[in-house]
Amino acid sequence: MGRRLLLVLQFILLLSGNPVYAGQDEVLKLSIEECVDMALRENKEIKSAKSVMEQASHSMKALKANYFPRVSLNVTDMWGSLNGSVPVNMAGPISQYLVNRINQLAPWVAADETGAWYLSTIEDRIQTLNPDIDYRVGNIISANLILEQPVYMGGRIQAAYQMGQLGSTMSRLGVEISENEIIYKTYETYALAIKAREMNVVAEKYDSLLVSVRGSVESAVAHGMASQADLMKVDSELGKSKLQINKAENGYRLACMGLCQIIGLPLTSELDLDTLEMVDVSDVVYASSDISYRSEYDLLQAKTELAEWNVKLEKADFLPQIGVSVGGGYLNGLQMMGNRIFDNNWHAMALVNVKVPIFHGMEGYHKVAAAQAAYEQSAYERDNFFEMMELEIQNAYNELSEASIEVGVYEKVFASAEESYRIARVRYDKGMETLTDLLTAQVEWQNAYASMIDARHSLVVKEIAWLKANGRLKK
Repeated sequence: MGRRLLLVLQFILLLSGNPVYAGQDEVLKLSIEECVDMALRENKEIKSAKSVMEQASHSMKALKANYFPRVSLNVTDMWGSLNGSVPVNMAGPISQYLVNRINQLAPWVAADETGAWYLSTIEDRIQTLNPDIDYRVGNIISANLILEQPVYMGGRIQAAYQMGQLGSTMSRLGVEISENEIIYKTYETYALAIKAREMNVVAEKYDSLLVSVRGSVESAVAHGMASQADLMKVDSELGKSKLQINKAENGYRLACMGLCQIIGLPLTSELDLDTLEMVDVSDVVYASSDISYRSEYDLLQAKTELAEWNVKLEKADFLPQIGVSVGGGYLNGLQMMGNRIFDNNWHAMALVNVKVPIFHGMEGYHKVAAAQAAYEQSAYERDNFFEMMELEIQNAYNELSEASIEVGVYEKVFASAEESYRIARVRYDKGMETLTDLLTAQVEWQNAYASMIDARHSLVVKEIAWLKANGRLKK
């Protein structure tokens, strides 16, 4: 059953043209510009940084909402079985005062049991009434619409919003930094793949030369002009060349897989990469170097400003705060003495709240002092990183200049090694050179060729590193 289900799922995937499997065997021809564009669109690190930027943007908008009033509606429908009576206490001072005043202002005339008339007091009247107050909770409905508006919160709202804006800016700069890093990695990995491919070409050419030499040595051995030891020397070099070809092929395959990971392609994709153009170092002007072009420069500035606003945020907790509230409500319910006390009552309300911190055991002083120290630390770190970035630019420029010189040197070395090999081959064919000398010339040719390729692609990477250090990579 499980095998049949697996076959059905595979068939559905084939019919749906799943992009994971479609075109797996197709060779993709890509230039460095196309790889950079794909990396900026598909790389997971950049997508993650953009998600952080989106979070910061929403957080900033949420902080901005603190400037506006907050409106809330609260509705309560309650039923209670509680009921009973409350005895009237005439012994209290307030009750006695009211009774005395009533007796003075409005005495009553009453008759006793014998029919005689006398002046009655309010106490006598209360004794003839029910001395208890009956109540019943029953059903109570309450609804309130309230508008709250902060007037002054010690600067907390402004400080929090400014910090939110800086957080949004820092997340955007984080995206730019991630993009620069990915562009640099794309160039570096692309150049590494090209280098591995050309190293494979060198190894194959060297192998072809050895095969040609082996043919000559084999013929010489057949005619008694060379020994079997000479043939074994050539076979030994051929074995080494096969190993070098295998290493170069593995290096190219691994570099292509690394490039696929960066640009968002399946790791097993087959790539056909264009060549890279070398930079003319004479076009590089060191005087144009300016760290203010770098996103890291703006990020450090924003980080320091964030610490400065945090000082104001800490101060706000220990400053006066004022808020106002207005609203209206509806209340219905609660019976007393058989009558509903709140009978569909509508009411309005207004509230002003003032909070003035007086004493908190020096808590505010120490919190503000700690925030101020954090701000100073951030400023020192910013200045230190500025100096480090200037050193990075100088180092990148030096390495670029040295890489340009290396290209010129190794091109001359290769030309000399190529000519030396040509002469050695001619002399060997004429019997004027030993096999050892010829093989030595071949090794020198191969090493010079490999060094030239390495220097050329190193120059490309050093150029990108210099542009990245100057903040001009995307420009």
